[in-house]
Amino acid sequence: MIDSERIFLRKIDGADAATLLKWGQDDIYHQTAGFEKFDDIKQAQKAANQYHKRPYSFAIIEKILIK
Repeated sequence: MIDSERIFLRKIDGADAATLLKWGQDDIYHQTAGFEKFDDIKQAQKAANQYHKRPYSFAIIEKILIK
């Protein structure tokens, strides 16, 4: 995986379903990014599982830097 001071990449997993649901219910995000619409958490969970199975689907995670 890629790991830097500010970000790291990781595989998408079931814990990402809530974020996918939020994005999937956002009309602006749907229109501009072409992201699939989700009606409920089950659809988002199914999508998260599908992304997890893809060899090149990753979540870009921003590290919170504490000074």
